[in-house]
Order: sequence, then C-alpha cells, then structure tokens
Amino acid sequence: MSTSAIVGPVLLFIAGIVILIIGLISRAMYVAIFGGLWSIVAFIIVIISAIQEPRVIKEPKTLEDIDLYVKKPKVANDFHLLGIQHYNFGHYTDALKFFNKAIELDQNNAWYWVNKGDTLQKLGKFEEAIESYEESLQIDPSNQTAKTQIEQLRKV
Repeated sequence: MSTSAIVGPVLLFIAGIVILIIGLISRAMYVAIFGGLWSIVAFIIVIISAIQEPRVIKEPKTLEDIDLYVKKPKVANDFHLLGIQHYNFGHYTDALKFFNKAIELDQNNAWYWVNKGDTLQKLGKFEEAIESYEESLQIDPSNQTAKTQIEQLRKV
C-alpha cells in the first residue's frame, strides 16, 4: 500500500480528534460528539485503505490483451479505445474500422475524427485524411492538431 493513498484519511482522522478535544475542553457536547463520530469514520477509512489491494491497470502488450479493456464494445468511446490500440500496434485497417464505428455512434467528438485522419494518413489516403481533419475542425475549430495535420498534408 502506498503511503500517498493513506495520507488523506489519516488527516481526516487527526482533524476529527482535534474537533473532539476542542469539544471536550469547551464542554460543547455536540462538537465533541461530532468530532468523535468523524474520527471513527476516518479511522475506518484508514483501515480499509491500508488493507485494500491497489488496482493496477497494465498497458496491453498484444492485441489479445485489448480484451482486458473492452470485452464487448457498446459505446462510441469503447470503439475509439480499440481503434487507438490497433493503431498503436500498427494495424491501421482494423483501427480505421473501429474509428468509423465510434464516429457512427458519436459524430460530435472531434478526436474521433482526428484519430481517423491519422489512420488514413498511415494508409496513404491523404485526401480522405484532410476531410477527416476538416470534420474535426467543424466540431472544434480550435483543435490545433487537426490544423497542423491539414497544413502538413497540403504541403505534400
């Protein structure tokens, strides 16, 4: 267990003890009760934090590992993530299919279009890539990545 994960609950526990002591010293029973309850809850959180195993998410090393992330894609972002993974492994045709599916489900995400454009570039489809980047700019005119990619492609 990392110490950083337990610092917050420990500080809450200490704050509760301080409130309890202030309540006892000033003979304000409600303040003391509140401080005591706060301390008990914070102590329980500290114990749970200390015994809970940290969750580790590992980056996939193979395409088969992608199933650990998205077993049954349902929403646009699931398909987008799968597209990114296939792109990262150099499987651009498959990546393009996933980006197209993500766009089919949500046409208003500028980054889906940017990633589709990047993939089309890798496939040598430069005119289609420009169209994809332009779609991205229709959604988000400030998208600097799309602007830069269009400029670079028009130089070619």
